[in-house]
Amino acid sequence: MASPIKNWETTARRKCLATSPQSRVPPWSNAAGAGPLLEALNLLEVVEPGGTHRRGPCAWDRLLIGAATQLPAKILTIPIAAVKNPNLTLLNKRRSIVTHSSKSMSQKVLTAAVLHEPAGFSSAADRNVSTLFKTPSFCEEYLRLYDSLLSTWPTKPDQLDRETSFGITHINVIGPRDAPALLLLPGFGANSTMWFSNIGSLSQHFRVYAIDTIGQPGRSIPFKSLEASTTAEWLLELMDTLSLGKPSLAGVSLGGWIVLDFSIKHPDRVKGIALLDPAASFAPMSFTFFLHSLIPIMIYPTRNGLTRYFKWLTRGKATNSQWGELMIRGILHCKPRSPVRAAPFTDAQLRLCATPTLLLVGEKSVIYDPAKAVKRAETFMPNVRSEIIADASHGLNYEQADLINSRLVSFFEETR
Repeated sequence: MASPIKNWETTARRKCLATSPQSRVPPWSNAAGAGPLLEALNLLEVVEPGGTHRRGPCAWDRLLIGAATQLPAKILTIPIAAVKNPNLTLLNKRRSIVTHSSKSMSQKVLTAAVLHEPAGFSSAADRNVSTLFKTPSFCEEYLRLYDSLLSTWPTKPDQLDRETSFGITHINVIGPRDAPALLLLPGFGANSTMWFSNIGSLSQHFRVYAIDTIGQPGRSIPFKSLEASTTAEWLLELMDTLSLGKPSLAGVSLGGWIVLDFSIKHPDRVKGIALLDPAASFAPMSFTFFLHSLIPIMIYPTRNGLTRYFKWLTRGKATNSQWGELMIRGILHCKPRSPVRAAPFTDAQLRLCATPTLLLVGEKSVIYDPAKAVKRAETFMPNVRSEIIADASHGLNYEQADLINSRLVSFFEETR
């Protein structure tokens, strides 16, 4: 059986793709998939005179550690005795831990190759995000649009990355630090930038944590796929990393389903929830919706097909052009991933949800019959307040932004 060190060396050498002779950048620093390896040195603590020094990522340089390897870059050697932790830990592509015993390495040294950040990515985190896309250039274009939408927010948000067993979740945080916490979850194919019409109003009253859901286009990096049975586990881990005891939650479409599922499973961890046209929660997604989604989303997505699909989904309502472009590029240019297969909750599950709930459904929603969905929620949920929003489709949060913002602020102020 090959040693973990040898396996890692093989992985590193596979990244050594040829580049132009004129380039001074190490050949493998631009290789697709190399990003996660660049963060390995974060786990290495080296003892220096006067104390322990933790060597983390720099703005332009990265150090990649190996053992007795020959890498095409300037090599630095560190005696094994200088490593504080007797076990050297490295990260593989899924960022799981591989441990190497120092005993078997007693006669070896660690080697480190100096890398430089390739053009196009502002951070190692963005480089890691690029592995989710079909090409690095697709990722660069997508992140430029993402940042452009984020620049429309009233102030620059704090950008956090929190690690759970499911991956690294990116969160854009905005609002007074001492205000009540409100978590926002986006729909399928979307991310935190989708709240461009709501963030100004909500951030005046709450400390808003807008999440890029693991597995959806955005800045979050999955280690494993989310499933319907595990979304609550992921969200609970995320809340714990943020030290949020009992926040309020709101979600659109798939995000609404995740919020309701979490509230059913962890009622003691949420003050109140708002569900905006939640996917599948109270009724199956309509057959018409399935037929319209089949080719442009599931089988053969194209720009023209997606443009027609989103126009149908929103009943032709005008949307932010940058947002529409971001949605299209996310679906076209991200590598396919297993979707969260949301299904309607049972009568018994809905009865368990005693959390104060606000349900807002678009009058012209095409994902199910709005009246039937609202009736079922009112029949089985003990603490729900519902409303069908006139002249709104599945995109009600931006189509009727002023009304939605007013309803959300009033509801969460009452339940805080």
